Amino acid sequence: MSSASKSILKAAIELFSEKGFKKTSVREICARANVNVAAVNYHYKSKLGVGRAVINYLFEDYEERQEMLFPSDPIETAEEWEKRIKDFIYHFILLREKKDQKSYYRSKLIFSELDAPSELYDELYKVYLEPFQRKLIEYIKMGLPPEAPESKVTLWFMTIISQCIMFRKKNFDNTALPALDFSENENVRMFADHIAGTVLHSLKYRKKESK
Repeated sequence: MSSASKSILKAAIELFSEKGFKKTSVREICARANVNVAAVNYHYKSKLGVGRAVINYLFEDYEERQEMLFPSDPIETAEEWEKRIKDFIYHFILLREKKDQKSYYRSKLIFSELDAPSELYDELYKVYLEPFQRKLIEYIKMGLPPEAPESKVTLWFMTIISQCIMFRKKNFDNTALPALDFSENENVRMFADHIAGTVLHSLKYRKKESK
């Protein structure tokens, strides 16, 4: 990768983190990277090409992270299933707390696209959101009766994710609510167990019948 293409990629990552893909222009990327517009066209063809390169870079270790969130070992008992739910919530909250810049930019890009989807959303969905969604839905279905409607699955998916997002927010406009302290992993585990408790109170593991 040439120095120009590296500069463009670095500038795009920073700007997409600050403003989102939709609100960032090619000229802004070029200004920060100190290159001309022709350099973007030469190395990446278009703004979307830059966006794809950003996703490829930020998610190059995705398989490792997916194994952390969703271990591949089969679930055989209620205890294993409950632990998977708790561990998923814990790691989901903790992801934003990682100190490396790549994790920070990755998190910012995900939530930016969830808040204001752009033409980059479909690319991000294929790489990250769809596998993530599919696996969590699998966990949820293990806790619902076979006859449960899909709407029930959707409600539980939204319940888990929305609570995780609110806990990740940490601070609230209402000053009567104190900020949450995520500086210690023990606190993150406590918050995760609290969220999991509300889920596991209603969902109960149901082992699949052998065919």
